[in-house]
Amino acid sequence: MKDLYLCLDISSTCTGYSFLDEDGNCHLVGCIRTGNRKKFSTNYDIIDEICRVLFEEVSNIDGNVVGIFSESALKKFSRGRSSASTIAKLTSINFATRYELYRKFGLTAVEIAPTAVKKLVGYKKKEDKKEKTLEFVIDRFPDFPIEYTRYGNTHQKCYDMADSIAIGWIGLETEKKEESK
Repeated sequence: MKDLYLCLDISSTCTGYSFLDEDGNCHLVGCIRTGNRKKFSTNYDIIDEICRVLFEEVSNIDGNVVGIFSESALKKFSRGRSSASTIAKLTSINFATRYELYRKFGLTAVEIAPTAVKKLVGYKKKEDKKEKTLEFVIDRFPDFPIEYTRYGNTHQKCYDMADSIAIGWIGLETEKKEESK
């Protein structure tokens, strides 16, 4: 069995996840859709669904989870994009999910700053960060599963899945640097 890293872009509506080996090869990528407010009316419902799917995927994958990388929750307001209630909701879902993963695997998730993803993909102001990350991942992982909306646009979940892979690559690079010290 191969050692794998669980890489996460946790969100209240669509959580991207991937399993990478130590060389950065992706063994599985997916997303967990929790945007349906009738089905997922509370943060607890969202957290339960995220953990249920992740635990199921781990039990089905041929490998051992030896590390977890997760994008850190928002810590400041983005002009016109984040309210205090949104940041509080995302932070609580992020923390509770990582806590449940700790309880299950005994592993503390390494938090990756969103700015690290921007740096990795070479993001410049006025570029679309999500699109830039997706292009970066596709260039390095040609088998990345792209889905389109009925209007021909990239499906939103693809961006979250690409983010999880980029987060994983940053986490692996960080670990290699720490080991070489």
